[in-house]
Amino acid sequence: MTITLRRGLLLLAIISVAGALVLSVGVTFPKAASAAFCPVTICIVDATEAGASPADPYPSEINVQGFSEPITDVNVKLNRFSHGFPDDVAVQVVGPTGKSVLLMSDVGGPLPNCPGCNSVNAINLTLDDEAANSLSDSSTLTTGTYKPTKGTTPTELPSGYVDNPVPNSWPATAPDLTVSGSQLSSFDGIDPNGTWKLYVIDDTLFEGGEFAGGWSLELNNNTTSPPETSITSGPANGSSTTSNSAMFGFSSNGHGSTFQCQLTKDGAVVRVLAACTSPKSYSNLSPGNYQFEVKATDSGGMVDLTPASRSWTITSDTTRPKVMGTSSNTIATTANVSATFSEAMDAITTDGDPSTINGTTFKLVRLNADGTTTGVTAAVSYAAATKKAILNPASNLSLGRTYKATVTTGAQDLAGNALDQNPNIAGNQPKSWKFKVQ
Repeated sequence: MTITLRRGLLLLAIISVAGALVLSVGVTFPKAASAAFCPVTICIVDATEAGASPADPYPSEINVQGFSEPITDVNVKLNRFSHGFPDDVAVQVVGPTGKSVLLMSDVGGPLPNCPGCNSVNAINLTLDDEAANSLSDSSTLTTGTYKPTKGTTPTELPSGYVDNPVPNSWPATAPDLTVSGSQLSSFDGIDPNGTWKLYVIDDTLFEGGEFAGGWSLELNNNTTSPPETSITSGPANGSSTTSNSAMFGFSSNGHGSTFQCQLTKDGAVVRVLAACTSPKSYSNLSPGNYQFEVKATDSGGMVDLTPASRSWTITSDTTRPKVMGTSSNTIATTANVSATFSEAMDAITTDGDPSTINGTTFKLVRLNADGTTTGVTAAVSYAAATKKAILNPASNLSLGRTYKATVTTGAQDLAGNALDQNPNIAGNQPKSWKFKVQ
């Protein structure tokens, strides 16, 4: 038997890793859109006369946990690959379901009459279906990204050289190559959680090597990041108000998210964490320091670990509102009737309770000659900027007739204080006034 140069070049490399830690370590990384899982060194043990030799460890295992949906892409990195004759090395990866894919074999083969010319030292190979090129069948391998590649056995070798093709049957417990796939897309759609295994063999005598940086498994799945929750509307953070109600809008970047909301006052929970939908409204709140929190859970069950929150203060307000001004005592048939308040009024409908400025609290009647009244149908609106309520009759008012407008004590300010036009009289007093149409 002739021992060639190419079979001696890696002897020192083998000695250098003889004392290295080669136990497989599975590590779990936080869930992310692209997660990497990396074990330690893999020592590539030279083949024997009996056949292919398994690497140490065999297999090298990675435990993947925390993914909530099927994967959509898999890439494998073989880190810091050194070998005197890379054509000897074959690698296959096996997923948690037992499905296997041959990543590389019979590549980086020899140049005829050039022993040792194709040795590699600490190169990094990324196996990716979407790569532009395959691994070279016969020229020197270099660091880069390549498609999974099954090469061919050289037909022209210098005298005394032997190069075995990759065997179908590998040392136990690797799958037989007859059931292994050729593309990493074979894993698309499977549950990525569980143990992934990398099987490495050397199929021809006299050379060994290593993956000094182990291997890296990349699972790219754009649904694996925890959702982020955002508050889109509601009291500004750090703001102060006399309003005893609040409404919050919120959303999430997670597909099909559901939400849970919680409200605290002065550090104590007053509305426990519970399922909610946007917008979430609270009413009849007493003065104090409040914090609203909301967190999303996406369709895969992943929960936002940093809920969105807003803090604001409700201050005490016991002052009852009044009508400070009204429309003229004489108006045109097409005119509107208005009442201007002393403070902001509760006129919103989206805060968990109805508006207190409406057709029930702001009314208009026509006074008849016989002492009776006739109600006037009208639409009521409120201009927050001017604190003014506007009553718009559905039809023109009758020329020459007298009308009476009334704002009842059902009208309330933001703190829930009812209208009291005359505090010198016991009980809350409404505001009424008459006007003539001309």
